[in-house]
Amino acid sequence: FIKSSTQAHQLSLLHLMGYAKDEETLSFEDRTKTEGIQNPEQLLKKLQEECYFTAVEHKDCGRVGEAVRYFKKSLQCNTNFVPSLMELAIIYEESNNFTKADKLYKRCLTLYPENYDLLIHYASCLIKQHKLLQAFKYLRKAEQLEPDLSVAFYFRYCAYFYNVGKPIQALRALKIL
Repeated sequence: FIKSSTQAHQLSLLHLMGYAKDEETLSFEDRTKTEGIQNPEQLLKKLQEECYFTAVEHKDCGRVGEAVRYFKKSLQCNTNFVPSLMELAIIYEESNNFTKADKLYKRCLTLYPENYDLLIHYASCLIKQHKLLQAFKYLRKAEQLEPDLSVAFYFRYCAYFYNVGKPIQALRALKIL
């Protein structure tokens, strides 16, 4: 018996995550007894983490398709879970699906605009697309956040080549990042 739409949502998530099989549903109460979960939000967080770490394991073992599936499952629990969004963006970037990668990086940066790693990863994605001016924008922001890191040197090096009219050398220098 489902008492509210929230519980219905929780049960549908349990089913999606594999905790509910066919007609047999592992209830929220059963999960709380076995795992000490106190409320539906904790359950979602636990499921999100389980899916995320499973996805990372699959990715590390080269099972990219399974990794994508589990990263997407973690996003069913929290659509703004940046670690999963960023990992998916990296996977799409590595498979040259820049449209999806761009969309996910931008979404991450909307949530965390001051994240150094996100800025560097997105700049790298833009470099692969030969979008140097856009990449410079994100590298400059990363440099402002962490001026002592090596990216600052490469950014200045690339900017020099770009400013003196040598975009090919600038692109080569950016690919070092």
